[in-house]
Amino acid sequence: MEHTEKNLEFLENDLKYLGFDASLHTELKEMLGTEADLFELLYRATVQNEPIEALLFFNRSDPEGYFFFSNYKLTVGGRQHTFYVFKGRGVTIKEGFNLLKGRAVFKQRKAKNGQLYNEWLELDLDVKEENGFKANIYPESHGFDLSPLIDSMLIDTPSPNWDRSMLIRSLEKGNLQTAFIRQDGSNRKVLLSANPRERSITIHEPGPVQWEKPEETKHGDDIENALKHKRLRSKKLKDITQ
Repeated sequence: MEHTEKNLEFLENDLKYLGFDASLHTELKEMLGTEADLFELLYRATVQNEPIEALLFFNRSDPEGYFFFSNYKLTVGGRQHTFYVFKGRGVTIKEGFNLLKGRAVFKQRKAKNGQLYNEWLELDLDVKEENGFKANIYPESHGFDLSPLIDSMLIDTPSPNWDRSMLIRSLEKGNLQTAFIRQDGSNRKVLLSANPRERSITIHEPGPVQWEKPEETKHGDDIENALKHKRLRSKKLKDITQ
């Protein structure tokens, strides 16, 4: 019994870290008490008013050993991708949702030698592979950095309770983040998303705009003119929350 309780405790800690709520507790505890060496749990939830479904896989190599959470298959709007878990760490379910919506996510990884490294992850939704979609990885050497890009924009955070670091962290999680751009003496509400592939920030309002850090020697264009020149026509996106 003590063995099962310890296994349950660390698995629930892993699930909590990855964004799964406590609704799986009863089924998880029940399955840990069986003689099976692997099992699956079905998880359903709603993210930003959109239903999602995840099939979670657990296994153990030793009949007397602990079960581990190995991966989950996430389905969002007809798109499906498998995300792997290593020692309780990996892509959270909210990050998985954002990836399947076509946005990129920033992750810190640990190499086999224990060294930490950073990378951006993006799914190519046009290229299917065995486990879902092709994953594009952008390491630090790719040169994508949100901080100087935000410095080059007249950005106000979505509320007085937010600071610049919170805005950056939200974009790193792959969120389509509300913010304000100061223009013509007023604040215009926009939605921002990180775009590591183009080393830019995408501005959604009312059509997508790629924002790249302006060159100091390039015609002296200010931000207002740059936005006017780069604005693309598109249907207006509805507001969503963080």
